[in-house]
Amino acid sequence: DDARSGGAVDDARSGGAVDDARSGATPSPQRLVPIGTQASSSASSSASSGFTSFVTLRGSIPVRWNEEESFISLKPRPELELEQDEVHLQPLTTHLDALRHSYGSVAVLSLIEHKETSHERPMGLVFERVIHAYTQALADQDACRMLAFDFHRECGKLAFRNLPFLVKHCQVPLHEFGFFAQDTRCEDGASDAGGGRAVAVVPRIQSGVFRVNCVDCLDRTNVAQSVSPPPLAPSLFRLWFLVRCFSPVG
Repeated sequence: DDARSGGAVDDARSGGAVDDARSGATPSPQRLVPIGTQASSSASSSASSGFTSFVTLRGSIPVRWNEEESFISLKPRPELELEQDEVHLQPLTTHLDALRHSYGSVAVLSLIEHKETSHERPMGLVFERVIHAYTQALADQDACRMLAFDFHRECGKLAFRNLPFLVKHCQVPLHEFGFFAQDTRCEDGASDAGGGRAVAVVPRIQSGVFRVNCVDCLDRTNVAQSVSPPPLAPSLFRLWFLVRCFSPVG
C-alpha cells in the first residue's frame, strides 16, 4: 500500500472510497488499560484484574479522490475524481452502514482544512454534503454525526496547546459512547475443591465509534487518536476498577 492512499485500494495512487465501498484502511487501535489489585482480610482474600479499552477507527477521507497527476511530486495534491455528490454517496453509504452494523453509532471526525485557498476545501465540502444526505435518510439521525475540526487552523505549526479544543469538540459523543470494561475476580474458597473461582463481569460496553480522517490517514489522524479518549481517561479507568475491586461481586 502507498502510505498516502490511506490503505487498501485498487490503485496505490488513489485514496478514499472505491467501487466496493472499501474506504482505505480502517484499522481499529485500542487503548488498553490493564488493571489488577489484591485485597485481603483475616477471613478471606480476593484478587481482581481486568482491562478497559476504547476503540477508534481511522481512514482516508471516504470520497473518490486520487493523486495521479501529482504522484511524483514531493508534496502531492489530492483531487476529487468527480464533483457530483451522487458519485460519492453510494460507496459512502455502504461504508458507513457496515461501520454502524459492527460498532453501533458512528461519529465521523474530519480534520481537513476549510480555508478558501486550500486544495482540501472542495473535498471537505463534498464530504460534508454527502454525510448530511446520508444522515437525513436515517430513522435515527444521531446514529451518525459529522464533526468537522480544521486541525491546521487550530493546531498548525505544532500548536498542540490547542488540542483541548479538539477534545471539547468531541465531548458529547465521547460521553455517549463510553468505554468497554471487563472485571475478572478470583475468590479463595469459592469452589467445591477449596480453590479460587474466577468471576468475569462486563459492566460497561462501548456503544459507538469515532471514524477519524484527515485526507490521507497520516499525521493529523495520529495526533487526534492520541487525545481520544483524553489522556486523563486511563486514570479514571483505574479509579473505576478500584471501586469495583472493593465492592461485592455480582
